[in-house]
Amino acid sequence: MILLNRIPFSDKLIQTGLHDVDVWLCSTGGAGSNLLKHFLEQHVKVKSPYSAALLTHHKEPVDCDKLNYKAIYLHADPFSILKSVKRRGLVKTNIKKLNNQINLGDSDILLLESLFNQFEKWSTAKVSYPVLCIKYEALYDSLDQIGEFLSIPMDNFPPKKERLSSDIEVEDRLYNQFRSSYEKWKSYPDLVVIEPHK
Repeated sequence: MILLNRIPFSDKLIQTGLHDVDVWLCSTGGAGSNLLKHFLEQHVKVKSPYSAALLTHHKEPVDCDKLNYKAIYLHADPFSILKSVKRRGLVKTNIKKLNNQINLGDSDILLLESLFNQFEKWSTAKVSYPVLCIKYEALYDSLDQIGEFLSIPMDNFPPKKERLSSDIEVEDRLYNQFRSSYEKWKSYPDLVVIEPHK
């Protein structure tokens, strides 16, 4: 993935990436975004080298002047994400993508900080296009709403698979350290459509 070597992405490169798709699918990582991306691509352009390198996990929404543009922010329980990312050996890579910076390290604390920061910015988005924020945990109960948001059929969506990272332990101190942010994430609605900012 050559574009990964161009992190940090410039504003110009970010805009090039945004304009390369019709729907920006951004996620926390470890939230089923590949599953959703592969399905949506049958109906609307969501795949792009820029997305794969950075924009799939970008730290914040960015304005885009493309006509009829939309975004989906797919997020999941941050501690489940930590387990998933650790299982796949992607902690350092995802920290890089979540911050658009290099040489930040690979600590669990930094990954969680990055995830909660991303959630805060996306869940309070103020951009020129609508953003659908959806929890992975509610994905399969919200297929009709996703289809309505994108004006596409959601028939034949792949069946749900059991997550593979349940055997990975998370230290209690991390739950304690991020208790307030975690409670805020848990209390956020399963699905929210944020209308374009005027």
